[in-house]
Amino acid sequence: MPVQSFSFISSNQCLALLLLLLVWLPLPWGSNAVWAESLMLVALCGIALLWLKHYWQGHQFISPVIQKSALILILWGLWLVYITFQIIPLPIAILQYLSPQALYWQQQVYPELQWGYLSLDWSASWRGLLRSISYVLLFTLVLLTVQSQRQVRWLVYALLVSGVFQAVYGSIMTLSGLELGFIYEKQHYRGVATGTFVNRNHLAGYLVMCLALGIGLLMSLLDDKSWSHWRQLLRHFVEWLLSNKMLIRIALVLMVITLVLTHSRMGNSSFFAALLIASVIALFLSRRAPRATVILLISLIIIDVSIVGTWFGLEKIAKRLEQTSLTQETRDEVDFESLTYWQDYPITGSGLGSYYGLFRPYQQQKSGAEFYEHAHNDYLEFATETGLIGISLLGLILLSTLTLVLTTQYRRRTPLFRGLATAVTMSIIALLIHSTVDFNLQIPANAATFVVVLALGWIVSYLPRTRRSSRKSLRPQLNWQKKFLLLIVAGTLLGLAINAVRWGAADFYAKEAYAYTVKFSEKQGNSTIDDWQAAYQAAQTALAFNANDADVYHRIGILYSLAADYLADSKEQQQLYREKALLHYQLSLSLRPTFSAVWANLAVVKYKQGQFDALFEQALVNAAKTGGWQVYPMQLVVELGINSWFRLSGAGRQMVINTLVRSLQLKKIAKITATMLRNSRYRLALCRTGDLPESIELLCKK
Repeated sequence: MPVQSFSFISSNQCLALLLLLLVWLPLPWGSNAVWAESLMLVALCGIALLWLKHYWQGHQFISPVIQKSALILILWGLWLVYITFQIIPLPIAILQYLSPQALYWQQQVYPELQWGYLSLDWSASWRGLLRSISYVLLFTLVLLTVQSQRQVRWLVYALLVSGVFQAVYGSIMTLSGLELGFIYEKQHYRGVATGTFVNRNHLAGYLVMCLALGIGLLMSLLDDKSWSHWRQLLRHFVEWLLSNKMLIRIALVLMVITLVLTHSRMGNSSFFAALLIASVIALFLSRRAPRATVILLISLIIIDVSIVGTWFGLEKIAKRLEQTSLTQETRDEVDFESLTYWQDYPITGSGLGSYYGLFRPYQQQKSGAEFYEHAHNDYLEFATETGLIGISLLGLILLSTLTLVLTTQYRRRTPLFRGLATAVTMSIIALLIHSTVDFNLQIPANAATFVVVLALGWIVSYLPRTRRSSRKSLRPQLNWQKKFLLLIVAGTLLGLAINAVRWGAADFYAKEAYAYTVKFSEKQGNSTIDDWQAAYQAAQTALAFNANDADVYHRIGILYSLAADYLADSKEQQQLYREKALLHYQLSLSLRPTFSAVWANLAVVKYKQGQFDALFEQALVNAAKTGGWQVYPMQLVVELGINSWFRLSGAGRQMVINTLVRSLQLKKIAKITATMLRNSRYRLALCRTGDLPESIELLCKK
């Protein structure tokens, strides 16, 4: 078979697998689950290995787009190097210079620390690195496999099919009242479209990117013919009805309907704002704007807003926007608190993926009772996790792509390339707007789709209009050095795939351990050694797959604490269990030193051992510092602090008083705290302390 034929088959084979993956990613809750993320990386490594096999055999070649995309690939490479830098051990002198706060928290666990990490949540940053590798690998594979205008269209059509499926599925589930998400019944956002995503805003973000690509593709298919007779006009209209353009237009209408049905305020606002801005830019950069393009853009704005919006509830979105109040919303509070968080880690951040573990100490009362896994602002989340260095790298990636596609709209004459350059511009603008109030880039399906859109921007800028390759140029010339390099790359990909499988397996067994632990703790006095061993074995299996999981070490510590309370036959055995619990709590804190629940549980074990030493007080203080307004650590700090009042230093007692004041301000535990204080045998000692806050003095008088 001719070399060109082999190249065509191998390229299309890899591209077909890649397109199937892109359609799959939104299905399992936007791939926002560890097993789905693990599967994504395994699939990408498999496709990359297949491409390398074809390249080794001489049936594949490197696209000229890759050669001209050195800048963006270097930036992606620097991003991966930087995230790796966050999780490698560094001397404390360097750590003190780059991130004093990170050093402070790690020295709380090991005062004699000689080496430490920039990341304060090692396992989360490791997962973040694997996720980043997935995105960079996806970006590179798109550049390698999309080598012709036809393949560009295939890529866009695949995302359109995925967007239409999400639109139709989400609309049917909402309008019919079935309310199914991905397989299971929805628990949240009932009555609004979510597709197979959990959050309506993430479906909106996904649909906006698909809409942008559809609009760009439709723009590339337009012509600017004039008609001198009504018959020509009628014939042209019939041809349009039977063409792909009509199918694309129907797809756009379906996606706009579902976008409105999400009732996502910023999702809809970002779409229409980006459409207007990108349209104006496209018309401005066009040397001669075709009449059909102008008509299309006007129809998109007028028809979709006035007709579709009127039928499917645009007024509800408008009403939500009108009712939006800073006094009711907590997102603005979270933004200000995240800025304070960033000030403690300004240069290098606290580690990619660490936001949910470090944000609690910065929460104030208004947002403090809520649990925020992500900031509702992608800019602030990346800033807090990766610092000025990370946000600068990501900014350069976006800026270089946006500059390139704007240049493409002016420079290139090929309709497909110009139309899709407009689509990429629109997607970037929409996401920049939406990211101010949401976290689309933390959802793997949306982040991966956006990475594909960015890659498409480089393809439409540098892909030749036609293939001008001879047989000789198609067949790569591989010397032994290149073959050795390919073997290293293949080995790296295989290692990544294995790590991804281990990552998914570790998460599976960690969840199993959690379920068994909950079951064991609920039985309490009726617990058996078999129940305990089932939980312990699952946790140990999880550690066998991932030895650096702070949550699993915490889980094992809890298991030993429960064993001391319910399974120990003697005081010696009870003491042994508690020593092991302390060891595992400290191992957990070594990987995530701001883990408030672990500090609180460590203090409980020390209290039960009757060891009121410096570590006990340090655990209480750190539980109060890292717990913020969270109920569990706050309750434990107050209870243990009051009942060990005479064992604490002056600073420790003041910390207990401050925590007590905060707990009295929370409706959830105010009555419990007041009752605890009245019934405590140390109440008189606490009440005789001078300069007590008014809320505590009132309780003392009762």
